[in-house]
Amino acid sequence: TGKKEKFVDHGVVPLSGSHKKVFHKGTDPKSSVRIRFSGSADYNENDDYQLSNLGKILTIKLTEILREEESGVYGVGARGGMEKFPSGSYHFDISFPCGPENVEKLKESALTELKKIIDNGPEEKDIKKIKEAQLLEYKENLKKNSWWIEQLKDADFYQKPASGILKIKQKINDINAGDIQRVARKYCTGGYILGILYPEDKK
Repeated sequence: TGKKEKFVDHGVVPLSGSHKKVFHKGTDPKSSVRIRFSGSADYNENDDYQLSNLGKILTIKLTEILREEESGVYGVGARGGMEKFPSGSYHFDISFPCGPENVEKLKESALTELKKIIDNGPEEKDIKKIKEAQLLEYKENLKKNSWWIEQLKDADFYQKPASGILKIKQKINDINAGDIQRVARKYCTGGYILGILYPEDKK
């Protein structure tokens, strides 16, 4: 239509610091847990990517510990990233469903695994796993028109050169433990927001 859209900043900013919210809803004997680190920050394209990589690494570790060793959850995931508009912000989330009786134990286990990455960096075997997965996905995506359209749209939206699309393979190959540890320390060492859902009859 030729209409030019622009953002309206309503002044809504991410909640930062330490907060806890507990909900009692439903009757199924299960709980959901979400841990979120978030706040305002200047957008940084590399930090955005490394937060995503941190999520992939931590998902591997949490799957090993929470699901396979402790048999406490059916599925667990971690993910992170940054937003540029309408103002810069970051987020890093850990979430999982579990039995109400296991909420505290598994929450502490999840935070312990994150702390290991903050203190020591990720293990090289896990770096290798996420590199291999991303390279395989990239190879398949190159064949998809929808992927190319999405990349071009993002380049326009985030006001960055479209030539960066041709550098994705190198960016994947450059993933390293130091960068992931750096963003973990930068964004995941302050307070976090803890949300817990319990069934209605569970205190």
